[in-house]
Amino acid sequence: WLKVRRRVVGMAMLLRAPLAVLFLGVVAGAAEAGAKSPYGEVTSSGKSSNIAFHTGLSREEKWKAVGHKGITLWMTGLSGSGKSTVSVALEHALVEKQPKSYFVYRLDGDNLRFGLNRDLGFTPEDRKENVRRVAEVSRLFAEAGAIVIAGLISPYAADRQYAREVHQNSSLPFLEVFIDAPLA
Repeated sequence: WLKVRRRVVGMAMLLRAPLAVLFLGVVAGAAEAGAKSPYGEVTSSGKSSNIAFHTGLSREEKWKAVGHKGITLWMTGLSGSGKSTVSVALEHALVEKQPKSYFVYRLDGDNLRFGLNRDLGFTPEDRKENVRRVAEVSRLFAEAGAIVIAGLISPYAADRQYAREVHQNSSLPFLEVFIDAPLA
């Protein structure tokens, strides 16, 4: 913790004074209380080596803080089927039309191609990678307690099954919703 504390002091200098004081107080308090290090065992994963999984608040603590469990609603359907329209309407209903707002995050396939997935095209391999990335991001948000509304074409059953398994392997709920909302 001493090495970490020195680095934190340097980082805190870049923050505004009140925030820096709070930040330093939290770090100092954790060190004085003998808090367990968040660093996990150094290992490898895929092409990455010398990495460690860092723990923080448990899923249950996060869910308690937001007031509900996380879930992924995987909206799939053809281009123009209404995935985005239905997803936006559902997001508004859950956030604005409830006595207490839900923690919702919407991952739209088109929007993601402006950033996270801008390097992907529409080949079968790229579609598979698109689904893999969105599944992993959805899992992270659901882990934090978000109701994730992921809307993307995902035409291959094997890719949708992969997304489902990512969540099942983390004991997170996953619901696939096929959208076919005609314009008229």
